[in-house]
Amino acid sequence: NPHMGTRLQLALEYSGRLFGSYPEFWISKTQVAGYIPIGRSTFVLQTVIHRAFIANPFVNWSKLEEESGTGPLGGDRQVRGYAKDSINVDTLAQSTRARTSPWEGAWRLQGNAEMRFLLAKQVLFGDLHGALFNDVGFLTLCTGMWNCKPPNDPDAQDKSFQKFGWGLGVGLRHLLPIGPLTLDFALAPLEKAQGPFGRQWRIHFSFGYPI
Repeated sequence: NPHMGTRLQLALEYSGRLFGSYPEFWISKTQVAGYIPIGRSTFVLQTVIHRAFIANPFVNWSKLEEESGTGPLGGDRQVRGYAKDSINVDTLAQSTRARTSPWEGAWRLQGNAEMRFLLAKQVLFGDLHGALFNDVGFLTLCTGMWNCKPPNDPDAQDKSFQKFGWGLGVGLRHLLPIGPLTLDFALAPLEKAQGPFGRQWRIHFSFGYPI
């Protein structure tokens, strides 16, 4: 039950002809989380940044999905309110465009904020905590380091190469001796749906803290 401090994780992933794989790609990954005590409550902030470099990402994005830890967003540990891997971009079946920059690839950004607070002590072998949370995620394919405009390809006119997701909600954290059980109710305000809220919603159940 982290209550104070920071956590930093850095990783670099490579796949290429050296290992019998094609096309070659590099991925840098940064994850930073901070835990801020506010009385007996804890405010948690997390940022996750993946930057992938791969030729012609509009065709080869599926390669990253299959062979790396960088892919679509969504689910109980990324952007709640969405099903796992449902925040995704379109791709092209093929393209004749030449590589225009060594920085072609994709950005995958994730941000989470959560306030945890005590509701009751020693309820069925553990303390019961409540939570309020807000999650965002953004995925885009790029032709340069910062240039993320769609390619000039006739097949790309009706496709979306950027996707943004936003989820917010409330949850429970039951701190058992074997670890916390998490139950979250999340709403996705940007996604219209039929039902009592008029927006997409999901219930997430997991073991461990989401962030």
